Amino acid sequence: MNPEESATDRELDQFYGTPPTEAQVQESIRRFTEAFDADDLVEIVSENAKTAVSFLRLSPGVIGDWLDYLRKETIAGWVSKELYGKTGVITAKDIK
Repeated sequence: MNPEESATDRELDQFYGTPPTEAQVQESIRRFTEAFDADDLVEIVSENAKTAVSFLRLSPGVIGDWLDYLRKETIAGWVSKELYGKTGVITAKDIK
């Protein structure tokens, strides 16, 4: 490729975007964690109702851990979509 034809870093950043900084990731996690509310909890329980009922019947002590995992998974999905335009980049283990 001729150097005169190559894209500059700035042009590439405009086309592809730049990855978020760690500070941007943490700020997004903080905002979405604070925004998670009762409506979100009801939605994740509703979407997973059969599993929730099974936990209540078989092992009610683990339902809190399971709900916390679902909360973190939901927040991680929101953060991933906001910062990367797709889910799966930020995971539940990245959320406190």
